[in-house]
Amino acid sequence: MSKTELTQLIKDNAEKLGFQKVGITPAKIYPEDKAHLDNWISKNYHATMEWVVKRKEERSNIFEYYPQAKSLIVVGINYFTGLSPKDKNIARFSNYAWGDDYHLIIKSKLYKLLKDIKNIDDKLDGIACVDTSPVT
Repeated sequence: MSKTELTQLIKDNAEKLGFQKVGITPAKIYPEDKAHLDNWISKNYHATMEWVVKRKEERSNIFEYYPQAKSLIVVGINYFTGLSPKDKNIARFSNYAWGDDYHLIIKSKLYKLLKDIKNIDDKLDGIACVDTSPVT
């Protein structure tokens, strides 16, 4: 199977699982990511999420987290529930807080996608990460 065919098959499988956005890119280090993360941490935007600081090397370098990485499959899914009140006088919550835990939903879909990929070629391997993983 060609790389182009494999790419299209992965994208098709991701879309069947409900992902609206799917992209595949080579795994590489972007120095600007580390600079951005360091700046974000220096402004204390991580608040009490100390795990971000403790694992910042993994967050800014895919090879620190998954050394054998060759490519990254990046997906997006809309978790808008439509449940947020429209009345401006009522407290508002982020949309992700109105539904089931998106970490569990997305990770489950990612595991299914990874299984599909391994079924295409059992030499292919990977890990599934949501935003709480070092790779986001």
